[in-house]
Amino acid sequence: MKDPVLDILKTTYEASELTRALHALLQVGTTDKKVLASEAERLLSHSLAKALIDQINDTKDVQIYLKTLLASMNKLEVIHLGLAFEPSGDLVEKLSLWIDKNLGEAVVIDFELKPQLIGGASISYKGRYGDYSLSKKIDEYLEIKRQEKFGNKNKIR
Repeated sequence: MKDPVLDILKTTYEASELTRALHALLQVGTTDKKVLASEAERLLSHSLAKALIDQINDTKDVQIYLKTLLASMNKLEVIHLGLAFEPSGDLVEKLSLWIDKNLGEAVVIDFELKPQLIGGASISYKGRYGDYSLSKKIDEYLEIKRQEKFGNKNKIR
């Protein structure tokens, strides 16, 4: 079963934020749950801080939990998603839910702004790449039209 803190991670930005916070919490060098909770609130966004504090409060050995969580962070898979626009929070949430449902593993999304795509997306995951952009569709359409008009001899490179 996945850790509840990992369950709420959606993006590589959030994963980086959590990794930095875990390192900082381990550097504090205390097992005082109130001190760690205060630091977590200072270092993390509200939802991440709340989830982490809940787990800290529910665990007996805080240092082992933080180290285990940090090790789990290093095992997260990343799906790279290029979009022609900055995704809204709602879109990030929907994409994250779809990925969780369809991939069934701990995956975070690395969003990349690619205006040249015009629309659609480019996706890279575990060495596989797919270009589902409007730009690609336009290029394919123009190539078909060029082929119809000029044939193969004037292929654009």
